[in-house]
Amino acid sequence: MAFWLCSTMLKRDHELRMRSWPALGVVIALPLLGLLTGQLVDPLGHQGLAGALSIACLYVLAVPMPTLMHNLNFSADILIFGVGNLILYSATGMFLIPIPRK
Repeated sequence: MAFWLCSTMLKRDHELRMRSWPALGVVIALPLLGLLTGQLVDPLGHQGLAGALSIACLYVLAVPMPTLMHNLNFSADILIFGVGNLILYSATGMFLIPIPRK
């Protein structure tokens, strides 16, 4: 339910997409860089630094979440999704405080 709420807010609010894109772009860029350079290997099957990029790709999956949750506070649709706030809180433990836009 929280995924549906976030994806709906990202589809509707262009400014929210623009503010969230740099954080989400890193998630796409690092694995793409690893695929193009051939550095994505099984980190358990290789010793040394050979699997470092594969482990970094897994770490980078969680990095944009705090930024995305912060940006959702300033979405134009936050007041529409009042019940969605409770669903998001029950799913993630994070409560978004509605801040009205000027």
